This record gives sequence, C-alpha cells and structure tokens, in this order.
Amino acid sequence: MDPNSTFTLKIRLFGNKKKMREGYKYGFFELVIDSDLSNYKDLVGEIVEKRPPGYLEVAHC
Repeated sequence: MDPNSTFTLKIRLFGNKKKMREGYKYGFFELVIDSDLSNYKDLVGEIVEKRPPGYLEVAHC
C-alpha cells in the first residue's frame, strides 16, 4: 500500500434503538483503505463482513 493513498476511516454505525437487535452493539470501528485499489462496493462489502445485517435489515449501497 502506498502511504500517500492510504487512509484510516473512523466509521460509526447507528440505528433505531427501539428496533436494535439484542446483543448487537452499534458503535465505532476503524478501517484502513487504499484509495487506489478500492471502490465503493468493496468498501460496503468490507463493512458488511465486519457487522453483518440481521433478518429484515438491509445494507444500503
């Protein structure tokens, strides 16, 4: 990875607290991205791998 095109993203996931799944914590996590090699769909895919959606939840992309 090239240090000039590498970024650390601090991502905050949030949702409706009334509809929140039990045992699931919304919050912050960091993701290191190389802007030369990634695109938006890959970024969304990495986030969904870390925090998979539950039943009737949709990952918007």
